[in-house]
Amino acid sequence: MLRHLPSSAQRLRQPCAGGAGLLDFRFFSNKNPPGCEEVPQGHKDSELTPHTCHAGLLRRKELYHLRHVQLQVDGKTLSVKDVFKGGLQIAFGVPDRGKVCSEQHAPGFAKALQRFKELEVQLPVLCVSQGTAREAEQWASKLGLKPEEVRQVVDVGGRLTRYLGVELGIGEEGGPKSQRWAAILDNGVLLNLFVDKTPAAVDVSGAENLVQAVETMREAQKGL
Repeated sequence: MLRHLPSSAQRLRQPCAGGAGLLDFRFFSNKNPPGCEEVPQGHKDSELTPHTCHAGLLRRKELYHLRHVQLQVDGKTLSVKDVFKGGLQIAFGVPDRGKVCSEQHAPGFAKALQRFKELEVQLPVLCVSQGTAREAEQWASKLGLKPEEVRQVVDVGGRLTRYLGVELGIGEEGGPKSQRWAAILDNGVLLNLFVDKTPAAVDVSGAENLVQAVETMREAQKGL
């Protein structure tokens, strides 16, 4: 039986050869903790927690090579490489734009923008959903979410959802319905993926948890 690795805050931070940004200060350990069984290759660079272990292998991975994935942003169809680029980014995924999404998940990130900015996170925060771009824009407008602060990203056909391993049944549009999740990325590379146990509540995918995770990253960076 696979045992979970220690939490990110407890894990050893190891430098990564080559590259720039937070990838030089890896938030992961490739070594097995004492007493643990062998970890499958795909999990060695993953954030193994009770919430995310089921979400698929190889999550710490370059996303910018996903040519088959199309995303709609501001009425334009873009590639993953076009959307997830630059410095440190935060993205979160909502399953249906329902009550929990509207009253807790999305507003939480809107309220945390200043804290993300102080941590040198690249804005806007990206909100990933399915459906149509018009539906996403209308929802954002209703919530008062400004595109320069929380930008709507529509996962066309749910392909990004499948790739991340966060699909949950079939949605109304025929593609996979998404679980509730959030991620930390650095120049198109997925560093951490946090998936809630149930889409009915906001827990590890909430803004506060992401702020704390980035704070821990920055502290680790200072210590190296």
